[in-house]
Amino acid sequence: ADRTRARALLGLGPSVTDASAGDGARGDAADRAADRAEADETTRPLREVFAEHQLGWYAVVVLGVLGLADTLQGYALGVLAPEISRTLGISRSEFATLNAVKTLATAAMTVPLVMLVQRRPRRALVSVVGAFVWAVFAIATGFVVGIVGLAVVLIVDGATSSTRSTMHTPLLADSYPPTARVRVLSAYTGLSAAGNVLAPLTVAVLATWAGLSWRGVFVVTGVVTLLAAIAALRLRDPGFGRWDTDRVRRMSVESVESVEPVESVEPVAPTTAATAATAGPSLGFAEIARRLLLIPSIRRQLAAWIVLGIMSIPLGTFITFLLDERWGLGPGGRGAIAAGQAAVALVVLAVFGRRGEAMLRRSPADVVRLASVFVVISTVSTALGALAPNLALVVILLTVGSAGLAMLAPAIFSLQMALVPAEMRPHAVALGGLASGIGGLTGSIYLAGIDRRFGVVGAIVALSLPGIIAALVIRSNAKFVDADIDRMVTEVIETSRVEAITAGGGRLPLLTVRGVNAGYGDLQVLFGVDLEVREGEIVA
Repeated sequence: ADRTRARALLGLGPSVTDASAGDGARGDAADRAADRAEADETTRPLREVFAEHQLGWYAVVVLGVLGLADTLQGYALGVLAPEISRTLGISRSEFATLNAVKTLATAAMTVPLVMLVQRRPRRALVSVVGAFVWAVFAIATGFVVGIVGLAVVLIVDGATSSTRSTMHTPLLADSYPPTARVRVLSAYTGLSAAGNVLAPLTVAVLATWAGLSWRGVFVVTGVVTLLAAIAALRLRDPGFGRWDTDRVRRMSVESVESVEPVESVEPVAPTTAATAATAGPSLGFAEIARRLLLIPSIRRQLAAWIVLGIMSIPLGTFITFLLDERWGLGPGGRGAIAAGQAAVALVVLAVFGRRGEAMLRRSPADVVRLASVFVVISTVSTALGALAPNLALVVILLTVGSAGLAMLAPAIFSLQMALVPAEMRPHAVALGGLASGIGGLTGSIYLAGIDRRFGVVGAIVALSLPGIIAALVIRSNAKFVDADIDRMVTEVIETSRVEAITAGGGRLPLLTVRGVNAGYGDLQVLFGVDLEVREGEIVA
């Protein structure tokens, strides 16, 4: 019962495990259909959720604008890759490798950043400082004169950009309640996608109509990033688990009154947001990472990020060279196509936000299955786009491919936030960033030989293989998600009860087990058994 209430506080539907155990959760097909209808009806408009909790749009907008500014610099690098390559004498394989090294620098920096914030909630401060640093190095990109200088600038820029990949999603998850989380993350991703619209258009305007070289474009993008960082100066960190994990802890502390301890237990004060904000985990980064890797869903998700990194990170560079070499498009044409892709992604995200929220409430496993479909659509469409015989068909297929990847982020990240306690979310995101960076560098090496032998078209088509593998890995995760969420909820409840009992002067049981399932082969004989043995007791 506590677990069912906790899942409701986390914005999730009843557990499939609890339903099959027959402990009062709805289990037959008719009731599950009623759960779906209820989830759809209870997904209220965001303005109502914000009004109820007295929240505003500042956090999601300002973080989205920071993401937009970072996207502007990244897209300038992608769209102007052929011009930069010709000016500095860099081959496209070398350029793709530099891009992968930048991604790996982003991933490597996530570890010290997470260690910086794991005991105190400084995610907002780190995000703002990182934005100022990457603004400076975006400007510095316009002054490089060789491959070494470009590598240095990209590595430092990638390292500081890791504040976006590591801090923004956990910060948003703790700034808004679970009932709005998918839509908030979709809005944040949508603002980044708006950057994908504005960035190519800005590059096209600056490079084609304003007559600026690629160097001038980077100076302008750096100034824009600087302005975005100034706008984010009022950003504050709300603390760990304000809207979900902390509420589950309060619920579990209140339920201690119903337990029959050996000694009288005075209930302790509920955990407050301020307490959660300053407490932080007592474990180090390595131990938290090891515990996260014990979760089957997290392990498979990290494997998927590695394979997705092989596909997605080099993809943008090779698509730019495809449009330049095969179709003869300059910065203006390539920018216009990229802007159109991002505009379609914005529309798709707007449609997905509310539906994804309802889907997460009724069945987290369905979100996983849908994410795997997004990857397949993106992979197949992109490969066909590289082979298409005319430019119009190329644009349509590449646009469908980019929309599939755009929907993947809010689906995966919203689920990831539900799989781990709030204070461990930056660690989970950091591990995902490391996995993507490793995948991106592997993808650049994988594509270098294919590019030399089969050209840019062959390289893009070859990316369909890791894409399909990633989709299969993601889909295999569906059978583990429910059980892993239940484990996380149970861990939070039990830890809070232990703290409440010991703080109140009570004695802990000698042995406690929760939700034990056991059997002989395919014959299950124990179904969700809970057992406590206290000092002086004999329990059969």
